[in-house]
Amino acid sequence: IFKKNKLPVVVGGTGLYIQALCEGIFEDKIDENQRKIISDKLSSELELRGIDFLYEKLKFVDKVSAEKYSDKNPRRILRALEYYEIKGIPFSEAQKKFMKKSDFNVCYFGIEFPRNELYERINRRTEIMWSMGLVEEVKEILKKGYSANLNSLNTVGYKETIAFLRGEMNELEAIEKIKQNTRRYAKRQMTWFRKNSKIKWLSGDEKSIAELILQNLINI
Repeated sequence: IFKKNKLPVVVGGTGLYIQALCEGIFEDKIDENQRKIISDKLSSELELRGIDFLYEKLKFVDKVSAEKYSDKNPRRILRALEYYEIKGIPFSEAQKKFMKKSDFNVCYFGIEFPRNELYERINRRTEIMWSMGLVEEVKEILKKGYSANLNSLNTVGYKETIAFLRGEMNELEAIEKIKQNTRRYAKRQMTWFRKNSKIKWLSGDEKSIAELILQNLINI
């Protein structure tokens, strides 16, 4: 895109995706055999003692990562502990040391809605997704042989639909669960983005967000 002298515009994506794309992402080589041994040990601790135990363990060895993963996401906590036990240094320190600086400037814009309106939009979106074939989509994915245990299917929308197909909840319960989990996810995402002081927040009430963003770019 740069070679064509064009301006890339990225819309949407998770906080981690945006960070990886615009600022780079931490990469470090770890021996796979050693990683598996530590991973199995930590997974056993998770199963036997729970996520709170591992979170407290992370707070003791890597306070920065613990604060970053305050939502107690098991996968991220396991990865940070895994890195510490293998390398002997906090995951957060390694990230800071080895992060590659991007060779381009980034302008961040966030669109903000009042909470009630945001939740109403989430609820409508869920109902539209369901009515437009979410169940059929998930059926087709599983029919092709993909495991319901894949990380990509353990996400909001898919996991509730899979539970519905298994008879673990009825249709109304599945729809309400998707709404609830999406609202929670939106709250976590806002917490993530609020930490980025580079984001210029714009009101969702504006009639033309695109024009407003363009005007901001012109004025930079």
